[in-house]
Amino acid sequence: MDAVDRVIITTLIDNYVDVFIPGTKNVERWGPPELVQGATVSYATTPPLIAEHGLSLLIETFREDQKQTYLFDAGFTKDGVPHNIEKLGVDLNKISSIVISHGHPDHTGALAEILKTAEKKIPVITHPSAFLKRYLVFPDGTRVLSNTFTEKALDDAGAEVLLSGDLAILGPGVVATGEIDMVNDFEQHFPLAYYEQNGEMEKDFFPDEKSLIINLKDKGLIVLSGCGHRGIINTVEYAKRATGIEQVHAVIGGFHLTGTTPMEKIERTVEEMKRIEPDFIIPTHCTGWKAMNRFADEMSDNFLLNAVGTRFILA
Repeated sequence: MDAVDRVIITTLIDNYVDVFIPGTKNVERWGPPELVQGATVSYATTPPLIAEHGLSLLIETFREDQKQTYLFDAGFTKDGVPHNIEKLGVDLNKISSIVISHGHPDHTGALAEILKTAEKKIPVITHPSAFLKRYLVFPDGTRVLSNTFTEKALDDAGAEVLLSGDLAILGPGVVATGEIDMVNDFEQHFPLAYYEQNGEMEKDFFPDEKSLIINLKDKGLIVLSGCGHRGIINTVEYAKRATGIEQVHAVIGGFHLTGTTPMEKIERTVEEMKRIEPDFIIPTHCTGWKAMNRFADEMSDNFLLNAVGTRFILA
């Protein structure tokens, strides 16, 4: 697998925004204007960004004199990501491809708006199962439709859609996963998740869950997860097997440890991540408050807190 020299990951949408988180040498934060000694600046000049229950990441990779830009997921509403793209000055025409991690609306909401706004056709890569008619089915029989992602909406937006269940090379040092193996004994079926097929409800194991894998020169793999429905540990181990690279530099994205996830599963996930030993652990979106805190406590030297507008610079 090729390697890239530098990666910049910008959070276009996540569940919250915080303008007062300090930066580090690897992290640039969006917030109040930069202070210059002796000068007066107005806090009100900082353009507001939007947070929502969703995820969207802009990925820029650099290899010698080559730069590639990718979009990973598109947030929940049709307004959030486009608003932040405008405020952050993102040029949609530089995006070479868009990867949709799975068909849930908190990852696809603004995709049509983005495609319509861009002045060129941007390929959209996802899995054929991303268009399944999905539901959350509760013990009392209540059902919540949890997928409004359709091929027709993409066609109407003029998308060039590439459907694949296989590993796909997107550019130098960057691949989208195929179907992630569910091999461990604790990251299994999301109990409320079903899809409808031929009038019957079937258990949903999210075969469409795609992640991104980036090989950073001399540092190892960067693994980006949308929701981690197949299990974040399963996802990282898949990335290692698929590339033949054992070293993991960073894991960023949704780990799906939120809501009523048992504490036992959270603790096991944290322990397994400690075994993997990434240089940076950056949980976002659906990771959940309890799990976020456990990662921060147990991997304090590796943990980075995410917020809308944050830029992670990995080199």
